[in-house]
Amino acid sequence: MTATDPKAVVTRYVEAVRDGDLPAVRDSFAPDATWTYPGDLPISGTHEGRTATLEDFLGAVGPLIRPGTTVIELTHAFADGDQVLAEWTSTA
Repeated sequence: MTATDPKAVVTRYVEAVRDGDLPAVRDSFAPDATWTYPGDLPISGTHEGRTATLEDFLGAVGPLIRPGTTVIELTHAFADGDQVLAEWTSTA
């Protein structure tokens, strides 16, 4: 699995969020990325582009979490070509 393999990118993203590695989180998104968070929460919606995803979605999540309380465990990652499904548990 190479660093540009889609499954490796998603796995590294989850690990970067877990580790608080903000440069790696940013590098996980293509400039034209689309992020959709379902539901009716204040952070729900579709974010177009890396900047919107990082600032509007992830930036909105940060203030909701008390530093040092986040635990993330990647439980499964499945890939079919460019599509990746990742399942993880998180508490904060």
